[in-house]
Amino acid sequence: MRILGIDPGSRFTGWGLLARDGNRATYLCSGTLRLDASRPLAERLLRLSEGIEALLAEHRPDACALEQIFTARNARSALVLGHARGVIVCAVARHGVALHEYT
Repeated sequence: MRILGIDPGSRFTGWGLLARDGNRATYLCSGTLRLDASRPLAERLLRLSEGIEALLAEHRPDACALEQIFTARNARSALVLGHARGVIVCAVARHGVALHEYT
């Protein structure tokens, strides 16, 4: 089983890919999708969607682990993070990959 873990963000989205065999997990690869903070949010979300779609197509994970939204001091930051998570959730669903959310 291949598991893609995603730490969402509107400027930086981290990801890591693991292979699981029974109780053993093996690191395969990881990286960061870097989005230009000077660009409008809609453009960054489009680039995020394209990046997640490319990861899903290239690595073909069986499951995806996504960080849940945490309580934030800044409501605007939480709202923007919600947009990023929505883009990721839609991309994962479009690829038919099982999604699990964690705090």
